[in-house]
Amino acid sequence: MDDNNQPRQTGKAGRLHYGFVVLGLVILVVFSALGLARFGYTSILPAMQAALQLSNTQTGVLQSWNLIGYLVTVVFSGVLAARFGPRVVIAVGLLVVALGMGLTGLIPTFGAGCAGRFLAGVGAATCRRWPCCPRGSVPGDAAWRRVRVRRGRAWV
Repeated sequence: MDDNNQPRQTGKAGRLHYGFVVLGLVILVVFSALGLARFGYTSILPAMQAALQLSNTQTGVLQSWNLIGYLVTVVFSGVLAARFGPRVVIAVGLLVVALGMGLTGLIPTFGAGCAGRFLAGVGAATCRRWPCCPRGSVPGDAAWRRVRVRRGRAWV
């Protein structure tokens, strides 16, 4: 204690704890991979339909390509995370999501839109953890942060 009965601060003042950085990155991954790549499509659908003169069937096909890419990749995403590490797989997945969303938005043809939606589904699947995936395939768990696991501790 100091002279004025205030506890002394130890450590580096003003620095953000690494756990909060990881938490922020986890939120951004979920937002970009699931929120934008998979579910954000419906918010731009009316404008996309009007600009490209797409029928309801064609817009359904576009979303089906996203689902196909997602379903094909989600089966292997845990294996990829175990083989190459979750950081690498999720980083590559986010790049694929960005490429797919960019391709969907910038190329004004139906075929390229299908390819873009497929890539967005592939990228989103690598950023998602399912029960079949091995431990460490999601950001935020102990294998991602490379720390020793202690029971009863949320943030180590």
